[in-house]
Amino acid sequence: MLTIGRLAERFGLSRSTLLYYDSIELLSPSARSDANYRLYSLESLGIGDEEVSRIRQWSEEAQTHRSDNRARRSRSPQLPRSRPPAAATLVERRPGPNEE
Repeated sequence: MLTIGRLAERFGLSRSTLLYYDSIELLSPSARSDANYRLYSLESLGIGDEEVSRIRQWSEEAQTHRSDNRARRSRSPQLPRSRPPAAATLVERRPGPNEE
């Protein structure tokens, strides 16, 4: 049986990710310890070494994509955020048929 921290290490995921998976009932603990720690059994979850390797690879690929996107955004020129003059945002009010 693995604690959530050991399971996170084995998958290459964060502890908070596994807690989230538990909250949405995607990956529930197999049991609880006497101290109420979540305990996971890879066998009861139907996860073998091949799945662990695949999940670790997906996690690494996702991290690479996040890093690439951050780097790309930091290299992009930042355009100044200017607001149009207040007068440009006003709509010309035209008098109605009964107004002059």
